[in-house]
Amino acid sequence: MSFMAPFFTGLRFVDPRFADPRIADVGSALSRAGCYLMNDSRPVYLNLLKIRLPLTGMISFAHRISGVILFLALPFAVYLLDLSVESESSFQKVQQILQQPFLVFVQILLLWSLTHHFFAGIRFLLIDAEIGVEKSSARSGAWIVLLAEVLTSLIIVIGVSS
Repeated sequence: MSFMAPFFTGLRFVDPRFADPRIADVGSALSRAGCYLMNDSRPVYLNLLKIRLPLTGMISFAHRISGVILFLALPFAVYLLDLSVESESSFQKVQQILQQPFLVFVQILLLWSLTHHFFAGIRFLLIDAEIGVEKSSARSGAWIVLLAEVLTSLIIVIGVSS
């Protein structure tokens, strides 16, 4: 087997280009480089509360969460729409329902979900078109998404409340 050909250590598939050929123990060389060999049969436990995602990862995760929130809100929104178009009294009932404190919070959550999903979706469409793929432009795109969603949400809240 040539030195450049990958080999199997018994635990994981290792590329020898990243191992020091002077060290007989490939595992210790890789562990010093920050790579640890693990047995494949062991279950992997990821503590998601200790993982620090970069901003782009948080935007991606929030995009998925906002999509789930919007999807789960659809049946309730359709019910309220159906109720509001029945009669004038049912429209007044819908207005009373939506003025309850918990549902005001839900409306703010849905507004955030809608604005975030919209702007992050545009960002991901641009990434699909290979625009903003580099690390620096991806990070600035994530900041633009955050800024746009906050500004849009504030403009909508101010416009509705006045």
